[in-house]
Amino acid sequence: MQKMQIVGSNQLQQVAKVAVDNASKTLAGLGVTVEKTAGTDGEIAEVAQGAVITVEDNTIQYGFGTVTNEAGTDVGHEAGSGDIITLESPREVAGYQFINKVSGSVANLQVDINY
Repeated sequence: MQKMQIVGSNQLQQVAKVAVDNASKTLAGLGVTVEKTAGTDGEIAEVAQGAVITVEDNTIQYGFGTVTNEAGTDVGHEAGSGDIITLESPREVAGYQFINKVSGSVANLQVDINY
């Protein structure tokens, strides 16, 4: 389930559901817009400068870059219901990976992207 709502000229708000499999996901992998293109040539017009992610219910594990999280392990950081994760650079937005803490659970994330 994904919902998208334009909040202002510089923000795109999306709700994403973490996949229930055992593979970690990136924001782009969920379909969250982290780059905007201009025209038909695919030129990148804007790159996300940061993001605020709120965990709405089930606990997730997360990491950055080449960290590969696995459900049911203690790899990476942990965030639970109500926790807020702030990403403060394009590199953090691009490298952020997450997975459900408990395999088979479905965590809902509120994702606010700042361009």
